[in-house]
Amino acid sequence: NFFLGMSKTECSNTPSKTAESEKGKLIMLVNDFYYGKHEGDVQRVQQEQKTHTTFKCFSCLKVLKNNIRFMNHMKHHLELEKQSSESWESHTTCQHCYRQFPTPFQLQCHIESTHTPYESSTICKICELSFETEQVLLQHMKDNHKPGEMPYVCQVCNYRSSAFSDVETHFRTVHENTKHLLCPFCLKVIKIGAPYMHHYMRHQKKGIYRCTKCRLQFLTCKEKMDHKTQHHRTFRKPKQLEGLPPGTKVTIRASVGPLQSGTSATSFSTSTSTFQLSPKTKNTNTKNHNKSNTNKSKLKSSTIQKKQNTFTSSSSSSKKKKSCQYIHKCIECYSEIKDFASHFPAYVHCSLCRYNTSCSKAYVNHMMSFHSARPSKRFWIYKKHSEELRGVTVVCLNCDFLTDVSGLDKMATHLSERHTHTCQVIIENGNSSSPVPSTHGRTKYYLDHP
Repeated sequence: NFFLGMSKTECSNTPSKTAESEKGKLIMLVNDFYYGKHEGDVQRVQQEQKTHTTFKCFSCLKVLKNNIRFMNHMKHHLELEKQSSESWESHTTCQHCYRQFPTPFQLQCHIESTHTPYESSTICKICELSFETEQVLLQHMKDNHKPGEMPYVCQVCNYRSSAFSDVETHFRTVHENTKHLLCPFCLKVIKIGAPYMHHYMRHQKKGIYRCTKCRLQFLTCKEKMDHKTQHHRTFRKPKQLEGLPPGTKVTIRASVGPLQSGTSATSFSTSTSTFQLSPKTKNTNTKNHNKSNTNKSKLKSSTIQKKQNTFTSSSSSSKKKKSCQYIHKCIECYSEIKDFASHFPAYVHCSLCRYNTSCSKAYVNHMMSFHSARPSKRFWIYKKHSEELRGVTVVCLNCDFLTDVSGLDKMATHLSERHTHTCQVIIENGNSSSPVPSTHGRTKYYLDHP
């Protein structure tokens, strides 16, 4: 309730030294103001009994020794299913936070900018999203998060944090060798293996409800709404704000260092006296604030329209002059480049191989061509006629080497290394085998290697 008194929000361009020297002002970083940890019920953790319970996977019938290995095994199953699937979602879903993106190129940009081992002053640890500048991050934090917000909670001991990775590492270290199984999608804890697998696979369906303020996703709308109302609020007031006198101005900054002209700080004027204000005064303040905002928006819209009109008139005349110029084509995707900024948004690296590109279309083609589970035409033809070739055996007439249809490449290398050897193809019809006479001389194999 202390933070309901934050009525004014404004950007400050003053350097940090002058802000610190003036009385009644306090400078805080985003990490100290918005983020935090809570140890939870320590006695419950100490009284928790360690059991060496085994869990059986009903998909592959493998028995795992403890709960953490069973959780890792389920994650491995999910990765294998995504690799074998031909869906577009397998190339647009983040393997770290399980978010979906419109294209594989945007997914790769998200991975390189957000899920990095290096700390950045433009990443929101609660959402696990990266922003262009520190000012955009500060505006995002002010609009979407509360001070001391810790939405990720361990359901066993009530340990909580502003970062998902803290709760996950806590569960893997503190609650290892117990009956508890943690869902990586919604942080729900289940004690039995079969319901855990069923719950785990339900998260792979399309009917899920994603929280707009963090990375969690839920199976029902009620679970999502309960999570938002209970956990996306101030859990604990930052220690720096305890005991501050009324009227103290708190300035929030994204990083340590001198403030630039781009204003990487957001200041809040805090006062405990605002709790005593009547609703009428609050309404009048909000009305005046809304009126000023509408007037500003009208002025901005009029200036923007004027600029757009002048821009369209100048662009139409310039188009007539530049109609005889060359058309730019991309050498990677062979398509026309209409806008360089949208065609080459960023330089990304493929996470599965050494491929690098700045073309978004070329990255999509690369993922679908080389890292998609969709079989090639040659494999599809082989799979189509595999039923007919199931009873075929290839035998070398000069030595004891023999193989079935799956080892034709091995027979080809065997014959290429031994020029005097020949082979014979034997086709089995039912129980009887009918040998097919081979041609005297070397048998040729035409292999299609990628």
